[in-house]
Amino acid sequence: MRIDSIATTKMEYVVPERITFSGDHQKESEFLNNFQEQTNFPPLEIHNVHLFTARTTSKATIYLDALTRLKQLLNASKNNFTAESANYLDHELQAYIYMNLFDARPEDLIKDRPFLFPGPIIPVKLQFQIQSQLDTFNIHRIYNDYGIFSRQLTQSLSNINMIA
Repeated sequence: MRIDSIATTKMEYVVPERITFSGDHQKESEFLNNFQEQTNFPPLEIHNVHLFTARTTSKATIYLDALTRLKQLLNASKNNFTAESANYLDHELQAYIYMNLFDARPEDLIKDRPFLFPGPIIPVKLQFQIQSQLDTFNIHRIYNDYGIFSRQLTQSLSNINMIA
């Protein structure tokens, strides 16, 4: 909203949003967009850049739900792109989700100072469930040699092992 310098009335602008995809990987791009919209998933972000500012203290449940939803969406979209693309998307999105779960901190440990930890928060009631899932996680199952999120997951795993 802005106040026009000539008139004293408030003017509201509405910009319609329409996203279109094209190119060789149109269907993959549409899938990523649908995945984000249907899971209320935070924007896919690269953590190791200087302009990184959007990380929020979201609940870790978003990532647990996204793991389940990912399989459903991939099954529904399996005929839209090649098996290689589906495999890559599946593994990279899982890497991103698990990276955030490994970087998450229990709510009871950061309750007094959440602003010091800009990352996912594990609700107290889900700590055991999430830890159990992470304890059985095997990175070799999903690692992509050229995947950005796979590499960041490796860093998250290394950080956890140094803390433990």
